[in-house]
Amino acid sequence: MSPKRIGFLTSSNMVGDGPDQREDSYEHDLEFALFAKAADQRGLVLEEIVWDAPGIDWSGFAAVMVGTTWDYVQKCDLFYQVLAKIDGKTRLFNDLATLRMNGDKGYLLELAAKGIATIPTLRIEQCTQGLIDAAYTHFDCDTLVLKPIVGGGAQAFDKVNRDRIIIIVAKLQTRF
Repeated sequence: MSPKRIGFLTSSNMVGDGPDQREDSYEHDLEFALFAKAADQRGLVLEEIVWDAPGIDWSGFAAVMVGTTWDYVQKCDLFYQVLAKIDGKTRLFNDLATLRMNGDKGYLLELAAKGIATIPTLRIEQCTQGLIDAAYTHFDCDTLVLKPIVGGGAQAFDKVNRDRIIIIVAKLQTRF
């Protein structure tokens, strides 16, 4: 009997040595190696799969886990379509509902409303100087972390202090 195959989803910019390879792709190598070793110790085979590669037979896997899919932000709709396809063919870790919820950082507000301790969060639809100034007041602080509503891997985030906020507002407006 051949070992069960487990898919480990990644993105093309995390594997290989192409021109779009991310500087932090070594983190994929480290993460994958740890999971692969643990899988092997349990008689499983972990396989790297670029999540948006065409022609993958998802039913050939006992399960698929989301790994280092750091380009999903740029292809969000396609990403969730692929995850739904996977979910229809095999077990998906985490489940699709959890992945969708986690993809939108609004879940932090939902958790806080239920009394669960979270990072203090405000959700704004467009980044403006006035809203950022209001956030400093709201949180009574001089430093904020600004992140897109949908994002991962610390992409497009900025840690800003009051003294340099004017410089980055225009940049942030193009991201949010």
